[in-house]
Amino acid sequence: MRKTTAVVIIYTFPSLRCMDGEANFNWRFVFPLEMLEAEQVMLVEYKEHPWSLNSTQQRRPPQLTLQLWDNDLILRDDYLSEMTIDLCHLPKPAKSLRGVSPAQVPQMMGNGTSNSVAITFLDDHSASVNLFEAKRVYGYFPFTRVEEGVVEIAGKIEMELEVVTEEDSKARPAGLGRDEPNMNPKLPEPNRPATSFLWLSSPWKSFRHIIWKNYKWYCITLVILVILFLFLFLFLYSFPGATVEYILGTY
Repeated sequence: MRKTTAVVIIYTFPSLRCMDGEANFNWRFVFPLEMLEAEQVMLVEYKEHPWSLNSTQQRRPPQLTLQLWDNDLILRDDYLSEMTIDLCHLPKPAKSLRGVSPAQVPQMMGNGTSNSVAITFLDDHSASVNLFEAKRVYGYFPFTRVEEGVVEIAGKIEMELEVVTEEDSKARPAGLGRDEPNMNPKLPEPNRPATSFLWLSSPWKSFRHIIWKNYKWYCITLVILVILFLFLFLFLYSFPGATVEYILGTY
């Protein structure tokens, strides 16, 4: 038995004002855990009641649960998808975004309805990796959902998982999020797209990235129609007077 620390680095995370669905949020999570590697379980110690004198120990599989949410500024946040992965039987991640597909999901959970979007990677051991043996896994993982019995991609996450011993974690410290010590590895500020801004503070950017990008041809058509309408209005407005002047000038 030895104590280890699982370091989960999430590169793509929900952030505000994601116009195209892409979010960039470099963040580090550090989870200390006590692992029984021979049994491939972790020891969880807790008190059943606040007044309990002795702690209770349980053996549980080392699982990581990830949830995908749509963070709304005003309305209630929307739950999109969830997955739970066993760190001892970790599915092999895709090497690129294009490689992410529902085929990576060995087992769907739920009754096949649109509300059953939780997935798990616990059965397909032949295509799995033991994080505690590999020490480090990096790649792209899929979030999925079930719509009318069809498995669809609900999102993609770029993630690095690393497990180190307690001694190594002290020799190579790493802060939570991007706090100091921001190292092992160093997480830079996320390179967010130009659409990541507060809409009310920049009306021109809001028009360019929201209205013009999505409704460009509608805007052009509207401008042409307005110009034609003005010409027609000026013609009808000036036509009677011009006609009278022409008739009077003739006689």
